[in-house]
Amino acid sequence: MSSTNASIARGLRTLIRACADDERTLEHERKFVDAGRAASLTRFAHERQRFISDLEKLAAPGRDHRHSGSWAELLREAGRNVWVTAAGRNNGDAITVCRHSRARTEMHYDEALQRPWPDELRRVIEAQRHRLHDETDELNQLLFYRPRSIDSTS
Repeated sequence: MSSTNASIARGLRTLIRACADDERTLEHERKFVDAGRAASLTRFAHERQRFISDLEKLAAPGRDHRHSGSWAELLREAGRNVWVTAAGRNNGDAITVCRHSRARTEMHYDEALQRPWPDELRRVIEAQRHRLHDETDELNQLLFYRPRSIDSTS
């Protein structure tokens, strides 16, 4: 494998790992929010699965890959479990964790885009990075969304 191909493979593995971590966070945190927010987090997690699949097809077509995330994400998840056990479920905390995870993932994409990529890979990475950025507003809305009370008289 040439050094260029090895560099491309390393860069793709980094993005795949970042997406796997973000997917795992989204799946984990959706257990701690109400149904409306859980649906959005599930949709984002499925999108990360698609990101991973698209990157894997470009990295090594035809290979079967399994990505469960990094040890760092596993430790963050364990810490969140302890926090939720002690403090209870909270929509705001869960969405904040997802926002931080998305920001970490976006940072990996920003770093990746500083590297030279073949045109097809660059287009995929830029499109995925753009979608991550678009989620910022949606996550902010989920954080600050206040459902109307059924009993409210307005």
